[in-house]
Amino acid sequence: MSALRLAVLLALALAIPRGAAAQTLPPAAQAQLRQAAAAVDAGHTAAAIPQLQHLARQFPQSPAVAETLGLAWVGEQNLAAALPFLRRAAALAPDSPSVLANLGITELRLGHRRRGIVALRRAVRLAPDNFENVYDLGQALAAAGDYAASVHYLGQAHALQPSDPRVAYDLAWAQHRAGRNADAEQTLAAAPGLRQVAAAQSLWGAVAEARGQYQAAALHLQTAARLAPTEANILALGAEFLRHLTWRAARLTFQQGLARYPHSRALRTALAVTAYGQLDFAAAIHRLGPLTRQYPDDAFLAGLLGRSCLSGGMARRAPCQDLITLATAHPGNATAGAYAAVIAVRTGAGGETALAERLARSAIHRNPRLAEAHYAAGLSLAHAGQWRASIPQFRAAQRLDPRSVAIVYQLALAYLRTGQKALAQKAIHRRAQLQADRQNALQRHLQQVRRFVVAVRPRAAAR
Repeated sequence: MSALRLAVLLALALAIPRGAAAQTLPPAAQAQLRQAAAAVDAGHTAAAIPQLQHLARQFPQSPAVAETLGLAWVGEQNLAAALPFLRRAAALAPDSPSVLANLGITELRLGHRRRGIVALRRAVRLAPDNFENVYDLGQALAAAGDYAASVHYLGQAHALQPSDPRVAYDLAWAQHRAGRNADAEQTLAAAPGLRQVAAAQSLWGAVAEARGQYQAAALHLQTAARLAPTEANILALGAEFLRHLTWRAARLTFQQGLARYPHSRALRTALAVTAYGQLDFAAAIHRLGPLTRQYPDDAFLAGLLGRSCLSGGMARRAPCQDLITLATAHPGNATAGAYAAVIAVRTGAGGETALAERLARSAIHRNPRLAEAHYAAGLSLAHAGQWRASIPQFRAAQRLDPRSVAIVYQLALAYLRTGQKALAQKAIHRRAQLQADRQNALQRHLQQVRRFVVAVRPRAAAR
């Protein structure tokens, strides 16, 4: 967003178009205003404010005085004090693009997004060739999430200053967010000044990804990481490899990033996700143990550790047993509680039945939409011989995760143990259907990896 236009102050007294109610300043007052405006323009705002306040009391209907006093308060970083005077100036001079633009920028800086956009729209309508006003309006609309309108005004600003790489980047970003990725690519390609800008290459990678050009996306993200090897750029590149299951490239990228940023939580997590994706559950557990201890309230880390422990048949390993301790100490982490309960049942941890049921019930209370929590509750009840009581929990888990073979299997077993043969047969048939789809388990695994990418990948194209 552009700075407020203080440079106009010396000409303000005579240049602002006045509304019908505006006052004309007498020559002496004009001289005083010019003197105060010169002080503000020179950065001596504190010294100018008393004189301007005196003029504002004398000439409350003068848009020039109100505008200048408002900008003086802006110079003092007191936007709340500036706003009433800028609003007064806009009311008295409704046809002044500069007054409306300064009001709009101030409204936006105070968080009054709708008012700010309205003022900037009025300014642009009055002066459609004013680059700063058009550019500010395009940026404000993008910040408001109105990307289609933002593209219109940023495109107008780009036409006014086609050689400005800043405007080209912002236009391409808005086009990308508006789903106009072909236009975004054209904008980026036509701006040679952006080819060596890391942020632009990162954006270009996101645009290529959205267009299904995965190799091009990786190349642009590699360029971004080379130009600026920040944690975010390294993560974006590694996540691109991870998204398309290019395991070795993802692992090497994250390892190189971790060598540069050894304490990065995101990079450490990404390496664990990569190991999980490669079915190297031992490596995933090795990396996740320290992470879950350091971040015990992180549901994502707890869930990934729980999956790794159970998928790899390694639930007796120390980090997996530690998940039980973690869940007990941090009951707010429902995911940790659910997986800890299953691990307790599977490994026969001390007092496992009561402990597992307590952890599972707590997890359900914290997150009743968590399939793993209902599954854990059903498993703990079944393990205690309460097969009939386990059925509602397994049913709830199946509703939340209908493609889980493990849930359907336990439900079928519970029906058999309670003599409900027809329902058991139906569940067995469903399990056979899922198992017959030989790709089901692999697909679910890879879907989990792709969902995990969201947890480790930063915004690929941030402004």
